Amino acid sequence: MGLPNRFSDGEYRNWVKCGVSLMILKEGLHEYIDKGVKKLHENIKRKVSGNFGGSGVLISCRTCSSREIKRNSALSPNHSGWNINCPKNICNVWLKEILAFHNEPESRTINWSNSDITMWSADPYEIAKIFMPKGQDKKRNLPEELDVSAILSVLKHCSFFKSSISHFQILTDLIDIRNTLCHSGDLKVSDAQRNAWIDKMLQLVGDLNIQGTTYSDLSKVKSVDIDTEFRKREISALKNMVACFSCDLENIHDEMSTLRSTISCNSGHSEIKTQKLETDIKNLKEQVNEFTRIADHITSFFGKNPDIVDENIRERVRSMEKDVNNLRDGQYEIETAMSNMNEKLSTFKETLDRNLEETKTNFQRVEQKQENTETQLQSIKTTVSH
Repeated sequence: MGLPNRFSDGEYRNWVKCGVSLMILKEGLHEYIDKGVKKLHENIKRKVSGNFGGSGVLISCRTCSSREIKRNSALSPNHSGWNINCPKNICNVWLKEILAFHNEPESRTINWSNSDITMWSADPYEIAKIFMPKGQDKKRNLPEELDVSAILSVLKHCSFFKSSISHFQILTDLIDIRNTLCHSGDLKVSDAQRNAWIDKMLQLVGDLNIQGTTYSDLSKVKSVDIDTEFRKREISALKNMVACFSCDLENIHDEMSTLRSTISCNSGHSEIKTQKLETDIKNLKEQVNEFTRIADHITSFFGKNPDIVDENIRERVRSMEKDVNNLRDGQYEIETAMSNMNEKLSTFKETLDRNLEETKTNFQRVEQKQENTETQLQSIKTTVSH
């Protein structure tokens, strides 16, 4: 469909309006999150410094890595669930103070790999990334460079911001809205959804007392006509959607990599682990199929609407198509590995069953021998007694 036809579809206009609204929300949160992240960093830094005499000097190890942060083998009320064996006893203090601000300090899904541990003392955003979804670019250390879901996740997972938000569920709802918009295969939103979603954005802006025109700009989006200026923002919304989609693809690649490693480590192990792997692979396969469907739709959409395609979008879509093809290849590799693992497990079971049968036979033989021995012994006792 060309430009006139595209905007004659009310549900597509709603999708654009919601995409633009998310961008307005994100821009409105920039200053708020930037100030908050820096205050959080100062707070943690002051507490860490207090553990080392309160000198105020930047306390940093500079040798540890986020890969060294491990789960505790056993949890207790006084344990966070995570630890790091820092040779200088510095990074474990940072870890403790960071986790004190995490709403779920025992969660297995804290994304330490987002962060450069050597920069915890110097860069507030290396702390903030710990509260963000997996896959944050280590070069992105400004709110303008972050996806809206990353900003919302900091507000959701960090207790430093909790007192400012009246209904905490709204953050989960807004993250879900972002995901629904970015993963929409048909780029359509109903009137009811549009109004409900924008109302949630307005509620958060009101809760956080965001200054400037953010609230009024969001309020206008519901009823605004699609004019030339708004069409420019449509291009930005589409670029943002493709960028979000690319980020989500990277996370799926990471999940595939983890699955490959898990399959390799668990090959030949118990059926319970195999069933867990099969469930993980099934879920991942569904994700790949869903992303493939969306990618095909996006490619088709841009092909039919060359008026909104600039070289930046064109390059992102090409990259996205390549990523989806790689996902298909990776999915095949994992399915093949799983099939091989099941064959090994089947052989292992057959061997185990065979050994079990042999053991049973041997046991029966031993029992019979014992019975014969006891009979002979009783016979000897009887003979001796006579």
